[in-house]
Amino acid sequence: MESEIEEQQSHIADQIVEEDGTVRPGWSGRFRADVGRAIMKKIVDEKIGTATYDSDNATSLVKVISDEVRAQMVALNLDRYKYGVNTVISERRSQGMHVSMRNFWDTKSDNAVTYHFSNESIMCLCTAFAAYIY
Repeated sequence: MESEIEEQQSHIADQIVEEDGTVRPGWSGRFRADVGRAIMKKIVDEKIGTATYDSDNATSLVKVISDEVRAQMVALNLDRYKYGVNTVISERRSQGMHVSMRNFWDTKSDNAVTYHFSNESIMCLCTAFAAYIY
């Protein structure tokens, strides 16, 4: 997991210029979902772990997780990427959660990744969006 993150950071973001003048990231300069998921897993597991749900603490926990995930993704130093992170924390009371998402973007450069965590008391869904700025 750590080596995947370091590997992504070590690549210099190459770029491809299309015939129409559009600039796209080269293969090594793209945001990789597996690296994003590893970042989210590490942070969410560390912050929540075996904790129990506390509605007074949930708001601050969502902010901390989202901010740390975003900061780690920015630290990947992928040229021209902007990141957004959405984190939802819910109390787990013998129910499930169904989430659906639709994105309209350039599938050759933009990406999204989701990590789901749950223990006996908490469900957490963390989604990160990586958009390449042209």
